[in-house]
Amino acid sequence: KPAEDPAWTAAKAAAKAGPADIAIAGQATLHLPADRVFIPQPQAGTLLRAMGNPGSHDELSGLIFPKGEGEWFATLRYIASGYVKDGDAKEWKADELLASYKEGTEASNEERQKMGVAPLEITGWAEVPAYEAG
Repeated sequence: KPAEDPAWTAAKAAAKAGPADIAIAGQATLHLPADRVFIPQPQAGTLLRAMGNPGSHDELSGLIFPKGEGEWFATLRYIASGYVKDGDAKEWKADELLASYKEGTEASNEERQKMGVAPLEITGWAEVPAYEAG
């Protein structure tokens, strides 16, 4: 992350350090821990594009980075897809979802290559997603 890069400069200026509670699309609260930093939109989308991730990033709520120097980040998206029935969510299969992410990433890598940006690799879940009925 070059210090002179305008996207990084804007992201740092907008960053919110944990611990903090961050409202997500008026629908949820992210309890950001002390060892993380949250970068909101529009700076998050600008930073993603600067890092070689094409697209509009309309559903992006923000990015989560570790405080200090880190080699990873997480995207946080809120998608207003409507009501999800508990029974439907219980049928989700994490392995199939991961395979879908890998497939989409491989397709996006073609665009990254055209931009001269290194490809991304999805290796697995940091934590397997789970649905909590409520």
